[in-house]
Order: sequence, then C-alpha cells, then structure tokens
Amino acid sequence: MNNLIMRKANTISLRHALELTLKEFQISRASITQASGISESSLSRFLAGSTDLGTERLQKVLNGLPIEAQSFYFALLNPGGRDGKGQTTHKETITLLQKHLIACTQDEYMDILREVIQSRQKIVARQP
Repeated sequence: MNNLIMRKANTISLRHALELTLKEFQISRASITQASGISESSLSRFLAGSTDLGTERLQKVLNGLPIEAQSFYFALLNPGGRDGKGQTTHKETITLLQKHLIACTQDEYMDILREVIQSRQKIVARQP
C-alpha cells in the first residue's frame, strides 16, 4: 500500500480528534466553552456531528485548550508526521510553535519561554 493511501487510512476527523483530546486531558465541555467563548450547545452539536463549528470557532476552541492538549490534538491529526516515521518534522514543529506563540498572551508567551529554558537546562544537566 502506498504512503498516501496509508496516510488517508490513518487520518481522523477534526471532531474525533477534539473528542479524544478532551477525554485524554479530562477537560469538561463547560470549561472549554468558558475558555473559548463559544456556547456549550454549539460545542455539543459539533461533537455530536450535527453541525460544523467553522474555522474561526474551532480555532477559539483550540486556543482554549492547554498547550499540551493542543499539541496532542494536532499529533492526532498528523500521527506520522510528514517524514512517515511517526515523527513530526522540524519544520512542522516550528510552524506549530509559531501558531501557538502568535495566539498567546504576553504572560503565556513568557510561561512558554520559561518551560523551554527549564527543559533545556534539564537536558544539559543529564549530558556527561
């Protein structure tokens, strides 16, 4: 089976990826609607498959997720990355990070930078 067919067989819908993300991170519909500003009924109808949120409202929902949950969501949508080995390519990682940084507040931006620095310090400390 060629790579394109395998990739198509492994894709999931935006709706299903969101359902799995909410479940994995134990995020309630009420908390995500409060964080995103969309109505709980709109989210419920989207998750039930009876309506589409549209790009703008889906982006609001995604922005309302914790950063780890956003990463999980996008990993579900592209499980193999573009390199076909189950890894997201460097370019994809940079693009995803840029999207997150553009959408966040100054405080969130500083939190992200602190996390990156702390993670890097831990990696350096483990090296011989």
